[in-house]
Amino acid sequence: MEEDEFIQKLKERYENGEISRETYEDILSRYEKDICNDEKGTDNEEENKVGCEEPGDYKCAGSCTMGAGTYRKVSIAGSVEITGDIKAEKISAAGAVHASGNIYAEQFKSAGSTRIDGILKAEEISVAGMLFCRELIGERITIGGTLTAELITGEHTTIEGNAKVQKIKTEKLQMKLDGKSKVEEIECEEVEIRTKRSWWKKCRGWLYVGKIIGERIELDCVRADEVEGNDVKIGEHCEIGTVIGENVKVDRNAKVGRVVRK
Repeated sequence: MEEDEFIQKLKERYENGEISRETYEDILSRYEKDICNDEKGTDNEEENKVGCEEPGDYKCAGSCTMGAGTYRKVSIAGSVEITGDIKAEKISAAGAVHASGNIYAEQFKSAGSTRIDGILKAEEISVAGMLFCRELIGERITIGGTLTAELITGEHTTIEGNAKVQKIKTEKLQMKLDGKSKVEEIECEEVEIRTKRSWWKKCRGWLYVGKIIGERIELDCVRADEVEGNDVKIGEHCEIGTVIGENVKVDRNAKVGRVVRK
């Protein structure tokens, strides 16, 4: 398989120590698997093919430009430039995607590098690789890799890797940190933030956050100015300025400036 731009960038991040070997190999394997699945059955077709298998379907293999519109199923293997807002039942992309507008779908799945200048909204969102968007909205959001966004809203969000987000506002947030992450504000009912570990490194990932507000909060390897909740557990290697809560537990290997009981 020819090494494309996404694989080159992924390798650079691994060699620069921004992501671990485990995360690098996981993203790479999922990316190559999706590329292979989407390219099956295209051996006898032209390299850069755009077509519709059924009315409302869109398929791109190679390098394509996609216009605004409403589709049923969108399949992308390669590189695509989306020039306007699109709506679809299901979108599956393996490669590089750039959308200048908004994307709305029931299901969105990508492996590779996805950049959306506007909003990505779908009931189910699954990303392996890199995702850049202004706003991310979904009932179930699963990110494996690197996420950059201004705002995340929805029900259940899982991030395994690293993220740079201004605000996360979901019912449940789970993060497994690998590399440096930064979030300005987290407002969720349930917050669980942990780090990947190895025998030579206690924290393979860190989260730097301004404020966390929730009902039940469990933190590990987090540096925050303020944490407020009902049941709050400050785990190992955390550094927190102020903790406000009804039931607060602080690990002996954590540093907390002050604890305010509700």
